[in-house]
Amino acid sequence: MFREVNLLSRFKRKGLAVLCADIDFFKSVNDRFTHKGGDEVLKAVASSMKRVIRRTDLIGRIGGEEFAFVLVDVDKKGAIETAEKIRLAVESLDPKIKGLSRVTISIGGAWTCSYTNSDLLGLADQALYQAKGRGRNQVFFN
Repeated sequence: MFREVNLLSRFKRKGLAVLCADIDFFKSVNDRFTHKGGDEVLKAVASSMKRVIRRTDLIGRIGGEEFAFVLVDVDKKGAIETAEKIRLAVESLDPKIKGLSRVTISIGGAWTCSYTNSDLLGLADQALYQAKGRGRNQVFFN
C-alpha cells in the first residue's frame, strides 16, 4: 500500500509513462540456440535494462520476450530518452552465445500527466507494434 501511494504522489508532479519492449526476432534465437540459449539472452537483456532505469521505475516481464516498464515522475521527453537508453543498452550487449552477434529490441511507449488516460499499457503496446512495423530496433511513442 505504501509503495502504491508513493507512486501516485510522484505521478502527480510530472507524469507517468508505460513502455512495452519486445526482443526482436526472439523466436529465431530459441529455434537456433535452444530454449537454454534463449533463457540466457532473456537474463542478459533483463539485466542490461534494469541497469538503465531508475530505482523508482518498475520493470516486469509480461510475456515470453516482452517486458513492461512504469516510469514515474517523468515528462514525455524524459520517457523517450529513457526508452532510447534501454534500447541502446540492449543493442550494445554482448550475448556471449557463440554465433549470436547482436540482440535488439523494439520499444513502444505512452505518457500521460492525467489520471483520465487509464489504458497506457494498451497504448504502449500499440506503439510497440508501430516500432516493429517501422523496422524494429527503435523507439516509438504514442
